[in-house]
Amino acid sequence: MPRLFDAYVIANWTAAEGKKLGEQSLWIAVAKRDVRMRLKVETHNAATRADGEKLLADILGDLNKRGDRALIGLDAPLGFPVGTAARLSLKDPTWSGLWAFLADNVRDKPDNTNNRYQVAAKMNRLMTDEARPFWGARPVRPSAG
Repeated sequence: MPRLFDAYVIANWTAAEGKKLGEQSLWIAVAKRDVRMRLKVETHNAATRADGEKLLADILGDLNKRGDRALIGLDAPLGFPVGTAARLSLKDPTWSGLWAFLADNVRDKPDNTNNRYQVAAKMNRLMTDEARPFWGARPVRPSAG
């Protein structure tokens, strides 16, 4: 029976602010066949999401050159509840309108600093004018120390 996939790529994304390696950082594991057709596992640790995006693109590009079919698993939320875009009163109340809103508002810098809490607070204000539904959205950044 032929295999469905030649390679497996699993990415454990991070919400860390600042460059960080090791625990609570971005990890990517790749299982692919070596020249002897044995399954070999590689692990990669990226210091920032920008580094991780480049690394993931390089890994997938390499697998594509080899002609490998890959199963990709991401440990990252990629969706919102049905109706979120409409509740935000976006001009385009579809998933693409919501993604456009996020692209216009979220700033994720190469050093991992971002404004995700401010964007969540804006979404709370637009949706409910209360500290919900994104209850983890701190109105003020925590002070260092």
